[in-house]
Amino acid sequence: MRSLLAALLFLFSCPGRCTYLESDQNTSIPEGWIDAGRVAASDQVQLTFALKQRNVRELRELLGRVSDPDSPQYGKHLSLEQLSSMVQPSELTQKVVRRWLQSHGVQDCQSVETQDFLQCAMPARVAEKLLPGCEFSRYVNGHQSLVRSPVPYGLPDEMSEHLDFGN
Repeated sequence: MRSLLAALLFLFSCPGRCTYLESDQNTSIPEGWIDAGRVAASDQVQLTFALKQRNVRELRELLGRVSDPDSPQYGKHLSLEQLSSMVQPSELTQKVVRRWLQSHGVQDCQSVETQDFLQCAMPARVAEKLLPGCEFSRYVNGHQSLVRSPVPYGLPDEMSEHLDFGN
């Protein structure tokens, strides 16, 4: 019955148009974890957004060459600076994602050196608006606690070309 409810929520949870970037979202709760209920709308949650990287195919090919003992590029690994300049999201993607977050009042975001991941803190009510269909609950296992959505969620269509995922 719970899976039927989750499927129905998945189908009808995205007002307007949205994209489910992770069609295979794992919404199961690991064994031993107990559902402690929905988080309060004002509770702070952390979301991580993966911005679309550039040159992914080229990077994959390069990794093959530096890993192949028969290649002249074997063992010639990229520095973090070289990797960053290769995969860093476009300026447009960075601006669109930050503008989208700011339009929802999200200001507290940290990025990694390659600029392809943003980790942002925000109230749960804001996170649930950003990710249509999302319903954050708290789960506990002994002294450990985590917050996640037990139902699939999406992104507004206009963000799908700039993000690989958000969770």
